[in-house]
Amino acid sequence: MKLYGVKGSPFVRKALVVLEEKGLSYELETMVSVSPKSPELLALHPLGKIPILRDGELVVPDSSVICAYLEKKYPAPALYPADPAEYAKALFLEEYADTRMFEVLGPVLFERVVKRFVFLWLRITMPSSGPAPSPYTAASIPWTGLTSTPAARRNHAE
Repeated sequence: MKLYGVKGSPFVRKALVVLEEKGLSYELETMVSVSPKSPELLALHPLGKIPILRDGELVVPDSSVICAYLEKKYPAPALYPADPAEYAKALFLEEYADTRMFEVLGPVLFERVVKRFVFLWLRITMPSSGPAPSPYTAASIPWTGLTSTPAARRNHAE
């Protein structure tokens, strides 16, 4: 299984939480969703958004769809409640976090995380003829520090 995106994205991190909590093996391939959209990104998702999950030949876009797919394909451990009323509440909270909360927190996240890491990554991987190259290397960007799920902390401690 391969997840496309960057750990700085809250939507990628949401998919990573499900992958980690379910104990699934996956590979994270860095792919950014900035303009202009790359042909590789548009081939996987016509809207040019991340995250995208590839499971064999199946391509699954959108963090909520990825989570629902993984929950159906790998039901244990269950991450959503079994009770229909509780399940509905969980789906509402997921939608609320993806939309309304993101409207408020998105600009803060962009300034504090995305600009810092993604634009640094872009500057490293796509140097221009402008100012001197960055003293940073791609390996020095602390992507791993951005994952804070219980499973990720357990794996990181090993």
